[in-house]
Formats: sequence, C-alpha cells, structure tokens
Amino acid sequence: METVEPLAALTGTEVHHCAALLEGAEPDEAVSLLLELAPLDGVLCSHGDLIPKMLSRLVARGMRAGDPLISQKGSMWVIDVDGGRPVAGRYEPPG
Repeated sequence: METVEPLAALTGTEVHHCAALLEGAEPDEAVSLLLELAPLDGVLCSHGDLIPKMLSRLVARGMRAGDPLISQKGSMWVIDVDGGRPVAGRYEPPG
C-alpha cells in the first residue's frame, strides 16, 4: 500500500487493500480483479511473485505485449482492456 499512497495523495483518491493482490495470492483471482476494475482506469499494485504469473495469464487470454514479460521492482505495466479482454500491455521500467 505504501507504493501507491503518494500517487493517491496527488490524485485525491483512496487506497484500498485487496487480498487478491497479496504476496502468494492466486494469479487467476488477481487477473479477474484487474479485468473487473479496468473500466475505472485504476491502479493495482502487487508483489514480484504474483505479477509475472498475472502477465502470463493475461498473454494466455490474448494480451499482446511488445516487451518481454519482466517485472522489475518499481516498474509498471499499462494494460489495455477492451470489453473485459486484455488486448495490449506496455512495460514501463522503474525510475
């Protein structure tokens, strides 16, 4: 939660805790949450063990990724969703 609190403060939004994004969580639940919340243009934050698994699941569901499926600490992925389907993912390195 500490990762997204500065962004939430800047944008005047709230941070919500979600068990589906915790370390060791089930990737399919995390992907379902991402696809459900996509129309809200929100930010999801998770851990290094879950993110690669989520990315693999998104690619299996049809997401095009122009970059290797990497997830460095402090990096982010911008996921485009259309009609509840992941269509494209773009990697943004830390910094």
